[in-house]
This record gives sequence, structure tokens and C-alpha cells, in this order.
Amino acid sequence: MSEVPTSDFAMNSKLASEKTHSCATLQLDNQSVRLGVTERKEFRFDHVLGPSASQKEVYDTTGVAQSIASVLEGYHATLFAYGQTGSGKTYTMEGFEYEVLLNEGVMTTLEASSYKCLKLRWAAESEFFVEDLSLVDSATGQEMLVKFTEGVKQKIMASTNMNAASSRSHCIYTIYVESIDLENPALVTTTKLCLEAIGINKSLFVLRQVIQILSDEANNAPNAAKPHVPYRDSKLTSLLKHSLGGNSITVMVVCLSPSDLCYEENLSTLQYAARAQQISNTPVKNAGEAHKVLVQQLRDTIRSLQSQLTEVFDS
Repeated sequence: MSEVPTSDFAMNSKLASEKTHSCATLQLDNQSVRLGVTERKEFRFDHVLGPSASQKEVYDTTGVAQSIASVLEGYHATLFAYGQTGSGKTYTMEGFEYEVLLNEGVMTTLEASSYKCLKLRWAAESEFFVEDLSLVDSATGQEMLVKFTEGVKQKIMASTNMNAASSRSHCIYTIYVESIDLENPALVTTTKLCLEAIGINKSLFVLRQVIQILSDEANNAPNAAKPHVPYRDSKLTSLLKHSLGGNSITVMVVCLSPSDLCYEENLSTLQYAARAQQISNTPVKNAGEAHKVLVQQLRDTIRSLQSQLTEVFDS
């Protein structure tokens, strides 16, 4: 089953520096965005939301709940925001594992004491993983939210001309859901939320390359040679390999500014979003091997028995 990533558009309110500039170049309706005055360009998306939309409305409209449900069924699912700095990406995403990608280095934000660059590794299961990344067990949604908030507080921020508190790194928030059943294979899935700080850096350049190559491939003849997709050229695209042209259910939230100062950046964002809509993903359930499930259950049993023995000896 092939599935085109869902593309949704959300427009933020004006920043203080944009208050005196009109938004005559940008018009929206339920499924289209028109940019320009004399030579108007139109782009169509699955959903279009204006600056008055609440965060809940954005999440309900973009189908985040359905994506979460698919994770529990064993699929990869990804939600990521794309747009220029100051367009509302961070606000959209922040309204467990937490990774920060800064200058092509991968770090964890759940270790408050210091930032340490971690290594990106290739696993036998044909996917990338971050070695020694902080993993935190959460039994409830509230615990996950607390850890998410801690990660947000540790992000690297800086003031720019466009935004007084701009994220200076790409952030990926990962949830691992493990279901154990001895009679059936375990379903181990990953949901990645990508919070992009748009800037001129290698990660963004490669991301745009990947989107362009995959969209061009979608328009090629069925018997045409498959092009090389440079996922490995960036840590960000390596970690998003499942999400772009892979086996993930992907939702892309495109964020624009309503100011006419941002015409060129808005146009570039819309063009890449239109390309991303042409990419085909093939969602596939990720079934773990039964022996791995058994090993994990035995380890859990050992830990439980050790804990009980400790309590007996201490009493």
C-alpha cells in the first residue's frame, strides 16, 4: 500500500517586527494557498488553517490522533513542521527520548548537566539509531509530558533578526512503544516529531535535496532507474529515512508567515511542500522477533525478582 505524506498548512500571527506589513500577498481557503498579487501562484494541501486556529484545532485537523493510533498498531508515524524561522514551527510542535541536531552533531537534551555529541550508527534492521542516547521509561502520558517539557527547556536557543527566541537546532522527540505477547510477535514502533529550526545549514540543504529527488522519482516512468537518495549525507535525513519515501505514516505541517516581508521564503516553503506531497511512502507493520520478546520478558522477570530479594534482605 502506497501512501502520500499528508501535507497541512498553518499560518501564524505576525511577529512584532511584521506588524506594519500587510499580508495582501497571501490568501487562503480550506485547501489552497494563493501567493502573490499580480502573478498569483496557487498551492493545494490536504488542510489549510489560518492564524486564528488553536493548537488543538491544528492537531485534530492534521490527524495526529490517528497517527498515534497507528503507532500502537505497529507502524512508524512521523509528524514534522517545515517553514522559515519565526513562522510558528516550535509553537505548533510544543503546544521519550529527545535528540538535538546542532551543526551535524547529535546530542540529548534529557541530560541537563551538559551537551555531549553522540554517534549515529547503522543497525542490521536497515535503520539508523543514536548510540548512548538517554532513554526514559514512562508509565503514563503525564510522565511523558514532564520529560518532553524537560527536553524543551534544554534546547539551544538564540536571538535572530527574525525571532527573539529561535531554536538553533533540529529536535527529534521519539516515543518507543513496546507490546509483549508470547503468542505473537512484538510490535516495536517509533514516532518521531521533528521540530526544525530553519537555517542555512547542511541538514536543511540535504533535507531539501532528499525531498526534491524523491518527488522527481515519483514522476519518473515505472521502469526508470532508481536515483540515489542522499539520506546518509545528513544526520537529520538519516533519522528521517523511514519518514520520507520509507514505511512511515507521515504528516508534514507547513508553517508560513502572513507578512509580505516573507514572500520569497513563503514561496520557497510552499514549493518544497508541494514537492513533498508527491513522495510515496509504504506503511508496513514492524513485527519484532518472538525470541527477542521472550528475552525482554525474562530480563524484566529477573529485575523484578532481584528487587523482591533486596526488599527481603533489607527487612
